[in-house]
Amino acid sequence: MVITGSLVNDKITIYDDSAIKRGDFMSEVDWNKRAKNLLRAEMTRKDVTVRDLAEKLGEDERNLANKISRGTFTAAFMLQCLESIGSRDLRLD
Repeated sequence: MVITGSLVNDKITIYDDSAIKRGDFMSEVDWNKRAKNLLRAEMTRKDVTVRDLAEKLGEDERNLANKISRGTFTAAFMLQCLESIGSRDLRLD
């Protein structure tokens, strides 16, 4: 990963060979959507439904489905989910 330049005062920064202006990076990447999709992909890979996960975590199925759908959960929650479904490797691509 190569970072040159600065993210201060709207100067252009080179990040992994793509130009990004200050503030643009966070708006271009929907981190909640990425987190949600990552968790769903792991659940699919492990053949675990929301109902199964809710039982493992001791949570209400509907509340859990809403939390995953929003993607606004904490890193700790995501780690709990991954641990409970037996996920040991995580693909970020």
